[in-house]
Amino acid sequence: MEVCGKMLILSGVAVAAMFFFSPAHGAMMLSPGACPDGKQPGESWSSGDCGECTCLAPTDWMSEGGYSCASCGVYSIQLDNPQCYTTKETPDASYPQCCNIAVRCPGDDGYNETYANGSN
Repeated sequence: MEVCGKMLILSGVAVAAMFFFSPAHGAMMLSPGACPDGKQPGESWSSGDCGECTCLAPTDWMSEGGYSCASCGVYSIQLDNPQCYTTKETPDASYPQCCNIAVRCPGDDGYNETYANGSN
């Protein structure tokens, strides 16, 4: 956990299964003050490539309310086969399903040779 000015940043990732990775927690940002674009407490909206923000009601510790945003976080996956690569499993899905990572190797459905060896 790290505190930067008025932002609280949390990060962490859990890895499950050998060829399928799913984040249990990603990166999260908390910002006190008014929600953007007139959003009201309880409203959520998409943020960035794969993230979601939620407007928060005032609390004892955040008297003006605020909003939180969560995203996928960071992955570090060591691949033993240089012909394999990682890809987002469902990039067009909403958060957090859009965070799911899959490893593709020769012979796998959806394998694209142009992505192997870091060529893309």
